[in-house]
Amino acid sequence: ADHVHEGEPTPGAPGLYGFQPGSTYRFNNLVKVTNNSNDTIEIDYNTEGDLFDGSESSLDVQVTLSETTLGPGEFAYVSFEFDVPDDWAEQTDNWFDNGDEKYPFEGTLTVTAEAIAPEE
Repeated sequence: ADHVHEGEPTPGAPGLYGFQPGSTYRFNNLVKVTNNSNDTIEIDYNTEGDLFDGSESSLDVQVTLSETTLGPGEFAYVSFEFDVPDDWAEQTDNWFDNGDEKYPFEGTLTVTAEAIAPEE
């Protein structure tokens, strides 16, 4: 994020740009998944990349699905949430001296679907 937290920082003041230490970031209902088939499906997801790897990002990204079984035409939402530890800069050795620094994380979330055999 390119924003300043409550005023301009002084040179060398860590943690005032980007993720705010001690903050929780919630992205509720960020993605909508719709079952466009005529079958009932079960959905799940897979993640990859340093955003979802806590040893790389020091973030514990929680992904939730509002539903996991979808009938024809039904939908579910995917949400994300993570906390930024108070000592995130120290843990990751990422310092923001003047706000020009960026430490992007890459990640891919793939939603998978499998048709469920109809009950007999």
